[in-house]
Amino acid sequence: PPDQPSNPNPSDGETNVSIHPILSWSCSDPDGDPLTYDIYFGTSSDPPLVESNHVGRSYEPGDLEYDTTYYWRIVAKDSKGAESIGPVWSFTTVEEISGNLELLGSYDVDTYAPGQIYSPPVLSEGYVHIGGPRGIYRFEGSYVQKITPDSSEVRAGPMVNDGRIYAGNSNGELIYHYHGYTTKNSITSLAFLSSPIFVDGYLYMIDHAGNLFKFDQHGNYISNPFSTDYGNVNSALASQNGVIYIATTGGTVYAFDTTTEVILWNYPTGDNFNGGFAIDSSGNIYIAGNRLWSFTQNGVKRWDYNLGSKSIVNPVIADGKVIVGTEEGNLLCISTSGSLLWNVDLNGPILSSAIIGEGGVVYVVAGTTLYALNMNGGSIIDQLDVGTYVESHPLLHDGKLLFGGNDGKLYVVEVMSDSPNGDWPMFQRDAFRSGVR
Repeated sequence: PPDQPSNPNPSDGETNVSIHPILSWSCSDPDGDPLTYDIYFGTSSDPPLVESNHVGRSYEPGDLEYDTTYYWRIVAKDSKGAESIGPVWSFTTVEEISGNLELLGSYDVDTYAPGQIYSPPVLSEGYVHIGGPRGIYRFEGSYVQKITPDSSEVRAGPMVNDGRIYAGNSNGELIYHYHGYTTKNSITSLAFLSSPIFVDGYLYMIDHAGNLFKFDQHGNYISNPFSTDYGNVNSALASQNGVIYIATTGGTVYAFDTTTEVILWNYPTGDNFNGGFAIDSSGNIYIAGNRLWSFTQNGVKRWDYNLGSKSIVNPVIADGKVIVGTEEGNLLCISTSGSLLWNVDLNGPILSSAIIGEGGVVYVVAGTTLYALNMNGGSIIDQLDVGTYVESHPLLHDGKLLFGGNDGKLYVVEVMSDSPNGDWPMFQRDAFRSGVR
């Protein structure tokens, strides 16, 4: 007879399963005979037969109910009439999350010189700040003010630390703003496309060519302690325990020790990185290109996963799950151990990072549509057409999602979550990118 069916997916007793699952199992025949399967499935602990002589080791039961326990059994049959009855397995689907996305307003960032907004919004002293075509802008409700002297475009997000605001622009200048006082210092001839970062009281910035610069908290230049060997740098820096992580378009990941000012390790992946890092509560590092990569903080590769198309955004992490979007419009949820949990096609390029709110709601813009999805299973809760592509990473604050649009506006959307959740759900949670709220 055939071997007994085993290795169910979803696993026996699993919870928070999608309401659109694909059931699968393992089974073989010692004699190599072809197998067919009878599938029993339902909400009874003695599930009824739903399909006979099924070919293949996967089955789609269709749309299921939320927060419901389902039972299933597989009976394997060979061509000689022998059969093997599998055990009854069960799983429970996710709870339903309800809510609405509502556009509260969209506001021009710069009416004098309008242009696409790449910068994520950040908060400082209760006000929203965002980089734009001519510098840094502050919103007081719907009123907007450019708070820095005219400069070239600020594409990366400003860094906020103790009331001080720092940003690099496309002319290689460092902009420093504190209580109405602003300086603008020329640092390099190359653009800053990555946000500044604070480590142990010092500010670090990296230019497009991979030159890392060190400053004091007042924006005074100290040194250029490191330059990458190959590839440009578009990715946001990240740090933990005094170590800065850098990724290049040439696919190399570096770990730079700010105390000794030496490279602790580097890993050439052969990939192409344009998005930033995520770090989980165990200190493991994640970054996405054509594949999602995971490393220990000591530089040992844990795993990599083929995303199917290129990602240019930051992964985000919560509850042992990594969420990352691709340019082809797929939003993937991968466990921190490297297995795919779900993959949803959102029918539009994902050009900015997702963010995870309280209650396990994932917010992401694909094409011109903002989606709210259930992190457990990937089902779509609500969607809202914002009318523009979005390359600005979102900010979640006080029940509102804020992001810049390619049409030059700041968008404010009422959402279902009051605050972000997880190990590293925000592009810029604090000045140190530590993930601490």
